[in-house]
Amino acid sequence: MKPFAPIPETFVINGLTWKIEVDESLDDDYGQCLPNERVIKIGVLGLHALIQRKKEIWATLIHEFMHAILASYGLNYEMSEQEEEKTVRLLEMIVVGFILANPKQCKLILDKLISSK
Repeated sequence: MKPFAPIPETFVINGLTWKIEVDESLDDDYGQCLPNERVIKIGVLGLHALIQRKKEIWATLIHEFMHAILASYGLNYEMSEQEEEKTVRLLEMIVVGFILANPKQCKLILDKLISSK
C-alpha cells in the first residue's frame, strides 16, 4: 500500500534505499522495521495518530529510523530484542525531545547541511 501523504515513500541509510509502507494489519503497533527487506511499516494506529496528533507519526518514524540505523550499521546484531527496543526508545526520546525543544536551531542546522552539499 502506498504511504499516506505526507509520509515520505523512501529514505536512504548507509547508501541503501529503504521504503516506508502503510500496513493495515499492524493493528497493535504504530510501526515496524524490517531490516532484511529494508522496509518500515506504519500501522493503522500510526495513521490514526497522523490524523489526531501529528507529532506521534513523526516520532514513530524517528523510532523506526533508529531501528533501521542500528540494523544498517550492524549495531543491533549482538543486542537482544529488549536491549534494542530499550536503546531505540532512549534515542527516540533524546532526538524528538531535542528537536521539539530546539526547532529553530534544528531547522537552521538542517538548512546549512543541505545547502553545503
